[in-house]
Amino acid sequence: MHGRAFEVGLFILTTDLRIAVNTNGTAHEEWSVEKLKPHDGKPILQGMVAPSFGALQLHWNRIEFEPVAKT
Repeated sequence: MHGRAFEVGLFILTTDLRIAVNTNGTAHEEWSVEKLKPHDGKPILQGMVAPSFGALQLHWNRIEFEPVAKT
């Protein structure tokens, strides 16, 4: 379920590999808020292979949702 949620843009990974939840304008907003929002801003547990930042950028462009820099 989370793999599909990622693919359709309900959440992304930021450049520092944290979860950023996108609940704006989604058909699944209630599910997103209930299941994903509690994890917003939390770091992911990394496996042995690091995520590709090039692939993340392509994903952000495809779903039109980029991480906002924290200040």
